[in-house]
Amino acid sequence: MVYMHGSGGLTWHNARYARAAAGFSYVVVCPDEMAGSRFRSRATRALLTSRDATGYWENSLFYSGAKSAEGESLEFNTKVDEVLDDKEHFKTLYQKVYFVRRAELHFTLSRLPRFASHVGVVIMGTSEGAMTVSRFDDQRYGSMIVGRIIASYAAEFCYMHSRPEDALLGGQKDVPTLNLIGSHDEFFGPPAHGTFSGSAASIIAGAAVKQGWGKVNITGNAYRSMAEQGVLSGLTVTFPGAKHDITLSHNHAVRDIFLDFLQQPHRCASVLARWETHPFLGAHAILVRKCAPAGTDDAATDEGVPGQRVTWIDMRANPKYPPTLPHRVAIRSRATEKEIPEESLADENEMLKALGEQAHALTAHSVVHVGAKAALAAMHKHSSKLDLHKAHGEEDPYAAVYELKVAAVKKSMAEGQGAGDGPRESDA
Repeated sequence: MVYMHGSGGLTWHNARYARAAAGFSYVVVCPDEMAGSRFRSRATRALLTSRDATGYWENSLFYSGAKSAEGESLEFNTKVDEVLDDKEHFKTLYQKVYFVRRAELHFTLSRLPRFASHVGVVIMGTSEGAMTVSRFDDQRYGSMIVGRIIASYAAEFCYMHSRPEDALLGGQKDVPTLNLIGSHDEFFGPPAHGTFSGSAASIIAGAAVKQGWGKVNITGNAYRSMAEQGVLSGLTVTFPGAKHDITLSHNHAVRDIFLDFLQQPHRCASVLARWETHPFLGAHAILVRKCAPAGTDDAATDEGVPGQRVTWIDMRANPKYPPTLPHRVAIRSRATEKEIPEESLADENEMLKALGEQAHALTAHSVVHVGAKAALAAMHKHSSKLDLHKAHGEEDPYAAVYELKVAAVKKSMAEGQGAGDGPRESDA
């Protein structure tokens, strides 16, 4: 995998995605444009050691602070009023950012070891990095590109593009594509709805007085773009209530969907059928729209080109499918010094209790299993003495008892391993 970070560098969800992919046995290459480019200004910290905090929820693992950019800076913090007050500056800025990031991606892909072309490469980006991956023309790399992931970006014409054509998907249409985005994404999400005041993209596009630009009727995700532009195999997953960093509210669901795609990218559009037996995803993944070849008589189906399969699902929240790791609430509480709602504490306590019971069971299994192994080792030691007796033509009075004990312990250990529980203490 070649991973393209967002405008803040390898922080927050960027590092979490990269670590998750590495945990799934992917080799992950993350070019760091924030520290490695003369246009950006992040200073890297020293190499991490075992004494450093490197937890999953650490938000900045690689940077020690700021450094001065050499000449023109390509850093930005998208604020609606500032963008509308200086439209031409930001249009030019975002275009320059894309050119630099595109060159970075070409540089990395063209220098991967030869085996990469045999095993295949997934290209992934988040936010600004996703904009780069979405627009990137990967046709020169052919079959080496086996998957494309666009996270926290909607692939629709918005303030990040100077012209509508800049928002088009630039790569091969037969590369399986996954789009992950929250329904409350502050930058690329949909227009205002419910308690959500609307994304920066929708507000800038709708600012007629200040002559904003972008698609006014944006959807806040890449489904329509993939369907209309002929992507043959695509999946868009929206997460209700999730903001720009989806992992903060839907971490477990994101990881499961992420892993599913990495295991079999070409089957991404058929997830609903495959998730029917999944204990969580199957019950909470709701079909919104799908794109299929002509002849499918379904109100939720859009007509696509021959062989096209693109699906849009909404990932509903599930109280028994914790959105974050158990310690996340405690970390957030210490950081904000806010009181945690009782219902959240109840969910956390229930989950921790279940985890504690599971840990206790595993410990008990381990203790009994170790005891059985120790007993077996002692018997094998006795066996060597028995062989010595036989060598001298002597009989061991306990030989029959020994053989029975060995048989009993081996049987109990085999039964424990097969059934998922350890041998009984009486057997040991």
